[in-house]
Amino acid sequence: EAVARSAQDSADAAKKSADVAERSLTQLERPYVYGNVRKAGYAIREGDGQGEMVRSDLELVIYNFGRTPAQLTHLEYRISVSPQDIMPDAIDCTATPGRRLPIGTISAFQDPFIEVKNCRVTFVAETEGLIEGRLSIWIVGFVRYMDVFYNHHATGFSQVLDLWTGRFIRCGDERYNYMREEFEDDIPR
Repeated sequence: EAVARSAQDSADAAKKSADVAERSLTQLERPYVYGNVRKAGYAIREGDGQGEMVRSDLELVIYNFGRTPAQLTHLEYRISVSPQDIMPDAIDCTATPGRRLPIGTISAFQDPFIEVKNCRVTFVAETEGLIEGRLSIWIVGFVRYMDVFYNHHATGFSQVLDLWTGRFIRCGDERYNYMREEFEDDIPR
């Protein structure tokens, strides 16, 4: 009986060790993906004593700070104007699948995925409110991706534009900024 108990204890310890090793491998080696605006696309240039709105291309960058590449599967984001200090609605990734990305859309360490949006003709009617600080520009969205172990993940992001510095700043709670593991069957179609 002591031999059987010892053998069972050894088997349990070996299984526990294998489970810890597997969890460590998947956690250490997996991709960690984040959305960030690298180039704002909007800024205020001062001239003649007042501000002038300058528009260009916005660059949304999906960075991967993990050790292995991320296969990006879906991307959903919205650039919108909101009254100052009022956040736009979050996009619920449990209800929205997002725009399907082509197979082979990858974000790897030091090789991010970049999407460019032309902002030259957007929010023209809101220019005065933006310059006066009554309105703000937001980007809210999420990206879905798969790791090399075929596990599915979603990362949400939310940023507001500081027009005077021309930089988007991350803000918002867990409804906007999150990292989630998903089961493939739970992803909305």
